[in-house]
Amino acid sequence: MQISIDSNSIIGLREVNQDSYCSFEVENYPIRGILTCDGNGGDGGKVISQIGTGIIPLVIYEHCKKIETAKEFEQVGLTALKNAAKYILNLKEDHPEWEKAGTTITLALIYPKKNLLGIFWIGDSPCYVMQDKKLTHMTFPPHTLGEMLIAQGSDRKAIEQQPRLCSILTRCAGYDEFEPSSKIIDINPPCLVLLGSDGVFGYVSEEEILRIASSTNSVKCITENLIAKALENNSDDNLTLITTLIESEQIVQDIHANKRITQIYEWRDKRWITRKNPKQKKS
Repeated sequence: MQISIDSNSIIGLREVNQDSYCSFEVENYPIRGILTCDGNGGDGGKVISQIGTGIIPLVIYEHCKKIETAKEFEQVGLTALKNAAKYILNLKEDHPEWEKAGTTITLALIYPKKNLLGIFWIGDSPCYVMQDKKLTHMTFPPHTLGEMLIAQGSDRKAIEQQPRLCSILTRCAGYDEFEPSSKIIDINPPCLVLLGSDGVFGYVSEEEILRIASSTNSVKCITENLIAKALENNSDDNLTLITTLIESEQIVQDIHANKRITQIYEWRDKRWITRKNPKQKKS
């Protein structure tokens, strides 16, 4: 697989950027990851989100070499989020000033050997995947009070008219409830993965996401245009986005195969010599 990644994070209208993000590749093992954390609760939230993006790649490095099946692949992602959340919870015990601090965590893992994409999340930082010209909200349902009330039978339309209910988290790293959710899907290149904070996706409709993502193959342009659209739509939060394009190697091979051969080499008289391509027109 050919994987292209672009990312950006800006402070927006907030006083401090509590978002953190990273992309990583496990050395000597074909696992690629992209990760974002959206901190909350003041300065402590900023530190905790940075801890999340620091510790999760290390946990994955320790566990990924045991992967053989889709179930083991899923377990690696879940273990990484659980360990990070437990570490953050323990760390808060030594920092009473971080009492109200926490962070969302959203992780996407690419496993080329098995053509698998895994999405793992705690909180409401969204991830979208576009395949076959269809956009899918992977981190659904988000861990918010609004979604919990809907699951219990409340009317979705009525809940969505109360934005506060849709912004209160029911799961967040740094609190007692830190059980992550996960989804594993097959990769069908080309596959576009969009992972970021609600400062972007809370202000861009799915129709706008699909239109922008379909307009170009440039991951840089998609990142820039989605952030610009969120700002145009009056986002007042930190804005973080990681755009990842997964393409088939066959596409690249076909391009090379279609190039015209201009030189042919032969082994003659104990050395390589060049002869003209017989299919090449004479000048």
